[in-house]
Amino acid sequence: TEVQTILETDPYDEDALNLGGYLATTLGQAEEGRLYYGRYLEVNPNAEAVRRRIAYEMFQAGDAEGALFLIEEGLENDNSPDLLGDLGSYAMEAARQATPEGAQAGGEIDLPPEVTALYRRSIGALEQVFEVRGESMDVGQVRNIVSAYAQIGEAENAVTFAERALAVYPEEAALLSTYSTAL
Repeated sequence: TEVQTILETDPYDEDALNLGGYLATTLGQAEEGRLYYGRYLEVNPNAEAVRRRIAYEMFQAGDAEGALFLIEEGLENDNSPDLLGDLGSYAMEAARQATPEGAQAGGEIDLPPEVTALYRRSIGALEQVFEVRGESMDVGQVRNIVSAYAQIGEAENAVTFAERALAVYPEEAALLSTYSTAL
């Protein structure tokens, strides 16, 4: 109520919009949270750091898909590796959240097409980051690429990418484990 009162006086009060977005998202009102954050970004549409922070807050509040959409909007103006990395991570988490229990590649329950599409978005974004950053990329994101390929039933692609990544990260035990799972 207080946030709405402030916004009646000043519809673009940055603090009120930010707080409104956070509160709405935390209270499970994802759509309303997205509206507040969207208005907040109207003030600073090209502020990558602001966009990333807001997306992270949305992600922390449980709205991985909202964070994903917010980052995608930013990528329309700036194809930075940081935004692509965020996109890949949020798409991966959104896919995990949307995966029905018991669904996996080759399992009894097939992945729904929208979940497969989220995994593919994650792969596409994170592979771009790998091309730019190579060994400076977070190894967890590299593992996510291998895991996403495996999750959508593309074991050959998972193995091929894992072998490529192991050339860059030969001593990463977690990556070796993910590779062995893919094999």
